[in-house]
Amino acid sequence: MENRTPDMNLFIKHNLPDGRFRSVLCKVSILGIDRAEDLCRLHSEVGIGVSQDIFLVSPDEEVLRFLGSEGFTVGVSFKDRLICARTIRTGKEWIKEYLAESGTTPELYGNPAITGFCVVDKEFRGNEIQFLTQYYAENLLVGSFDSILTTVSPNNVFSLQNLLVCGYNIIDIKDNRNSHKRYLLKKNLMENRLASMPGNIQISLRHLDSQLRAIRKGYVGYKLIKRPHGMDLLFSKLSQDQE
Repeated sequence: MENRTPDMNLFIKHNLPDGRFRSVLCKVSILGIDRAEDLCRLHSEVGIGVSQDIFLVSPDEEVLRFLGSEGFTVGVSFKDRLICARTIRTGKEWIKEYLAESGTTPELYGNPAITGFCVVDKEFRGNEIQFLTQYYAENLLVGSFDSILTTVSPNNVFSLQNLLVCGYNIIDIKDNRNSHKRYLLKKNLMENRLASMPGNIQISLRHLDSQLRAIRKGYVGYKLIKRPHGMDLLFSKLSQDQE
């Protein structure tokens, strides 16, 4: 996919192993195939010790597809060190292939792009770089795609919260290729004048069956709230905004 976005320079907090921190100059850019080794290394490192239900480590050959014509990777680098990477699928055949794994097709969602993974070096976490790379990627997608889809484990509350804050809505619950439950989330990349209606439904994060029933009735999940007994999701229906 053609890169229409210039590189961005910014200062990010670096948390040093000895407990100190410093502010360092970093660069946000679209990665080329010359960063293949760096991307595969960071992707593998993040997956060490993490349950496959939370983060499924992909084979290198699949990771490298995000550096070719089928997608792109937003990378954040400190000098020559890759500290964050967000990957996006844009190739029509790859999108079709990915959705087929959960029994769906792109036509059900319009003309979507699909996220891959977002990984952050442990020494640079806590800076909310994932938000920066999300919006940087959207700038490339607007005008070519009408929405972006992503998936997340119901057990990965941190990532789910980040996605909902970024404007994604939960539109379905699916099994992935390893039969793990995944929320399917969608964010519109074009104005459609949809707005939430009065009458929210509040459902425990643990009760996937109840959430799925709400989704089948036309509700979308849009906000996480903390309760004494755990986390709840707020669901709402969307309708055309009259204002």
